[in-house]
Amino acid sequence: MNGFSFKIATTPPFSFHKCLIYMQRSPLEISYKIQDNKITRLLSFSHDELPYLIEISSENDQHIIVTVLNHSTINLLQEQEIRQYIVEWFDLDRDLQSFARLVKQDAFLRETIEPLLGLRLIGVPDLFEALCWAIAGQQVNLPFAYRLKAQLVKQFGEKLIWNDDTYYLFPTAASLVDVTVEQLQLLQFTRAKAQTILRVAAQINEGSLSRQQLLDLPDYSLAEQRLVQIKGIGPWTANYVRMRCLRDENAYLPTDVGLQKVLAHWLQLPQKPTVMEIEHLFANWRNHSAYITFYLWSTLYH
Repeated sequence: MNGFSFKIATTPPFSFHKCLIYMQRSPLEISYKIQDNKITRLLSFSHDELPYLIEISSENDQHIIVTVLNHSTINLLQEQEIRQYIVEWFDLDRDLQSFARLVKQDAFLRETIEPLLGLRLIGVPDLFEALCWAIAGQQVNLPFAYRLKAQLVKQFGEKLIWNDDTYYLFPTAASLVDVTVEQLQLLQFTRAKAQTILRVAAQINEGSLSRQQLLDLPDYSLAEQRLVQIKGIGPWTANYVRMRCLRDENAYLPTDVGLQKVLAHWLQLPQKPTVMEIEHLFANWRNHSAYITFYLWSTLYH
């Protein structure tokens, strides 16, 4: 089977290489594999019986080349769904020209993040996956969060073996409906995190919570209010979802320990900046807060 290929045009600034560097920040990542400057990932859409094993590469940063490895042909709807997922995953329809100008004009941003221009804010288009990842990452270090995610995916996600490699789908909300708190605790989730994940799964499965519902609200602050109504989800988790899933350009996390650490380093502070100090700093960067946060985080990996 030769697979089916198509291209997605990109707009500058875009660097596939810089995206790869960020996406390889942890050897514990289970959602995709990266080898020979290509990303391989398993995708599935609700109306299809068979998942799609896609391989993504780039052509001089002007296109992303997508090859569906396990299908010799796909129809137009299937191609559109895969295309839309990748556009949202790599934030390809975002015009970053004004962001690039801000970075070049602002002395602090020019010093800290200008070398990263071309990196896109790698998203998590699926709401349930984004929420589970944010919940797993609450108040733990990044390696442990990755281990939690890997255990959740291996235990409850579907898999495909292709050329002796195993690829996983992130579990659906429906797949966790009958799962107990104790089962998640066996995967090293705390009881509180396990309860929160199952609350989210129940609401998504019954249709009372969805990404589209959040996007249809008049503004992102209302989406945050909706999310924090769920016990176990606070402002940090809600804003993470605003940034990585809902693609809110004004979302950022002033209480995030990683952001505080990075800012303390670049500003040469004797201690981490306070939330108020971070809010004052970010007031200069309205409409670009999400990208600046993401880039500052990414300085740890580049």
